[in-house]
Amino acid sequence: MSVLRGDRILIERRRLNLKQEVLARTVGVDRSYISQLERDVDVNVGVKTLTALADALGVSVGYLLGVTDSPLGESDARVLKEMAGDYVTVDVDSDEERRLVRSLMDEFNMLPRRAQQTVVEMVRLLRRMESDEPLADEELG
Repeated sequence: MSVLRGDRILIERRRLNLKQEVLARTVGVDRSYISQLERDVDVNVGVKTLTALADALGVSVGYLLGVTDSPLGESDARVLKEMAGDYVTVDVDSDEERRLVRSLMDEFNMLPRRAQQTVVEMVRLLRRMESDEPLADEELG
């Protein structure tokens, strides 16, 4: 049986540097309710509140329920592949950066292989342009 994990709400809220009041306002509940959830005083949470909590904290519902140990709800096999180096991971400093990186990866993955290679070349070119490194004539088109 799965039960809401208050410790995970607390950990994720602190990771995001959110005060209970801010999380409560975002979710649409009272601050005292967030406090009760974090202390496991009330684990009977409605679906709407549970979903709002997961969205506000940037984690999966399954993670908050203790169904998975992966905050983003990835399968254990995917997490193991990531740890083995089969997946690329990116450290980000904010939720906005996380959303941007996810969006970029989604768009990149939808491109055909040849277009992906072109995107990588374009990014490398942009980086060199930003560093004021001289560009060869063929790179300028």
